[in-house]
Amino acid sequence: MKFSPLKIAQVVSLTDQAKAIYFETAGNATYQFSSGQYVTLKLNLNGEELRRDYSIFTSPEDGNIGIGIKRVEGGKVSNFINDNFEAGQTIEVSEPQGRFCLPQEESEEYVFMACGSGITPILSMVKSALKKSGTKKVQLLFANKSKEDTMFFDEIIELAGAHQSLLNVTFFYSRNYSETEASDNVSFREGRLHENFVQSMIEGGVFHRKAEYFICGPEDLTVRMQKFLKRSMVAENHIHFELFTALKVEAATNTSTEAEVKVEMFGDEYAFKMDKGHYILEEGLSKDVDMPFSCQGGVCTSCMCKVKSGEVDMQENFTLTDQEMDEGYILTCISKPVSDVVELVFE
Repeated sequence: MKFSPLKIAQVVSLTDQAKAIYFETAGNATYQFSSGQYVTLKLNLNGEELRRDYSIFTSPEDGNIGIGIKRVEGGKVSNFINDNFEAGQTIEVSEPQGRFCLPQEESEEYVFMACGSGITPILSMVKSALKKSGTKKVQLLFANKSKEDTMFFDEIIELAGAHQSLLNVTFFYSRNYSETEASDNVSFREGRLHENFVQSMIEGGVFHRKAEYFICGPEDLTVRMQKFLKRSMVAENHIHFELFTALKVEAATNTSTEAEVKVEMFGDEYAFKMDKGHYILEEGLSKDVDMPFSCQGGVCTSCMCKVKSGEVDMQENFTLTDQEMDEGYILTCISKPVSDVVELVFE
């Protein structure tokens, strides 16, 4: 994964717990991106290298890359960024990556569902969808605890005002319900974003089954909504989703059974021995093999590689497609060796 130093152009408070960070990237070919992608920040805090993924909320037409960062309780990086990042500082940032993007083929209708900080990639895609010539309707469903917790609230209201014939926005508040800013294309609902609401919209003809559906939020909401849309006869290739938090990966268990892992990586070859009960990425990094990684939880695809020979056991993932797994691709962060020898290729 390639990192480059980027200067912070601006820091803007979104809520009491979140900030938007804009980097100076206009005209930089390395940082051209597609709506919905993310970048990885690499920080050194007290001698420890830490990497975190943050989705881009700006659109490719906006120029500079902007990311939204919400505090996480006990989070080393999110709290450090919210407390310390200032305009003029230089930060190591990866090139944009990720596959949670608008399809190349245009659609007449898009339905976006977001919860909390899951709005960051969704907002980028909403902006781009509104600029497509073939777009006839964009629906945004955005769930939060309250207005005060809602990231990008003012920007979304501004977008709705500028695209009254195209964009409909529904805010869901589980606490401190408010509808003071309601208008013809902006509404507020009390409670959580639930399948029942989406079902009523589909059955009422407001949302069409042939629309492109995008979901980003906690694992529970994302998985439930994905399964519901499939049951509602929405084609699988019209359902796109991304988790904004890493999956819970169980702790590696000790075992006396050993495997040898051979790695071909960008022209270089490495080999190391490891316990079969441990994760390949974890072991490789501990043995100074600089394997690419970011989230270390099966969410991004930074550590994706192909099994050249041997067998591995990969935990259930929500990132790789069935076709990619059939072709032998794995995520090393959630994979353990099964055979005595495993050969991997990073392409």
